[in-house]
Amino acid sequence: MKKIFALGALALALVISGCGEKGAAATTSQPQAAVQNTTQAAANPAQTADTVLFGQLGNKDLVIKLADHAATQSLRSRLPAELEFKDFNNTEKIAYLPEKLNVNGAPKGHTPKAGDMCIYVPWGNICIFYHDYKFSSDLVYLGHVEQGLDALSSQTQDFKVKLAEAK
Repeated sequence: MKKIFALGALALALVISGCGEKGAAATTSQPQAAVQNTTQAAANPAQTADTVLFGQLGNKDLVIKLADHAATQSLRSRLPAELEFKDFNNTEKIAYLPEKLNVNGAPKGHTPKAGDMCIYVPWGNICIFYHDYKFSSDLVYLGHVEQGLDALSSQTQDFKVKLAEAK
């Protein structure tokens, strides 16, 4: 009898904790695993590469430190590249590569902060956020602008930047 009671209590605890998780997930638009993985990738220095992209925007330097995964390796293989950026949604500057990046094996889903460089998978465009934005499961985090975000965000017209790996 005690075993049945203990098993019943355990089952009830599992049901309650499962409902609590389900309810919590329903109140947020961010899948917990994706948020946790993205946060860990952005915060864990072991997952960032020593690779730095460099570009010129007028007389200002643009310096971007890349994460270390398949999509950034795909990006690096296409450098140097001159990209034409335009404003999108008063939140980000976007540019298209001649061919989409390979994002297989890269962590998907990101909540971008100002300075984050991502790839928007459905369109294949590079985006550099100059304002924080909401979570999207279609974003792959590529890196973060370490220098020059002010010059980039203040551009009111389309502009070109030649990106190359810093030596």
